[in-house]
Amino acid sequence: MEYIVIIGLCIICIVILKIGMNIKVRDIKEIKNLRDETELINLTNKFPENKKICTDILEVLDNKNVKIEETKDEKSQTSLYLVMSNKILIANIKDNCTRIQTIAHECVHSIQNKTLLKFNFIFSNFSILYFVTICFIAIYKKQSKEVISILFTALFLIQFIWFVIRSLLEIDAMTRAEFITKEYIQKTKLLSKKEEKLIENKYKELNKIGIKLYTFTLACKAIIKVVIYCVCILL
Repeated sequence: MEYIVIIGLCIICIVILKIGMNIKVRDIKEIKNLRDETELINLTNKFPENKKICTDILEVLDNKNVKIEETKDEKSQTSLYLVMSNKILIANIKDNCTRIQTIAHECVHSIQNKTLLKFNFIFSNFSILYFVTICFIAIYKKQSKEVISILFTALFLIQFIWFVIRSLLEIDAMTRAEFITKEYIQKTKLLSKKEEKLIENKYKELNKIGIKLYTFTLACKAIIKVVIYCVCILL
């Protein structure tokens, strides 16, 4: 019975977060519309190839030791900074109008505290392994109520730590990427002042929606893991 109550409380938490953070379905549509705007795509097409943009931004950040690689997978839309190999992997975002800010985002990750980045990488993988393990144990009923209580508390704490560290890194990267992108666009002088202002305003709008949406998504992922574990206990 108590786990049904916990599931109910988790759902209420998600609803409260959605209302409190003013998350709306149209936010996702607005981000998609921004990315697909023909006018913005035409403006970003005036800039160099992705690898060149990445190199230029890294030079501005005085971080020239990072390896840069463009993924060959045409379906991939996720760019990453791989801290363990000190490499930026650029996805297939050639025709994406947000590509400059996306690349700047990964460049910011490359200059963040390496200890924190490595901790995030290791802890994220540990949290996934822990979650899968306790769900497997719960399904096969191989623990007492006391052990379940301990595992549940540990899951909650692990998800809380994961959320704090991950959101700290991502919000920092998103916020700084906006200003780095603005500086890069102005420095290249490839656009008119009017065009610069247009693309800067669109990126600012994208960030405003993206930061709250991403934070909400991270929180939901953490809460949903708690819900899944409760369901496994009840099976």
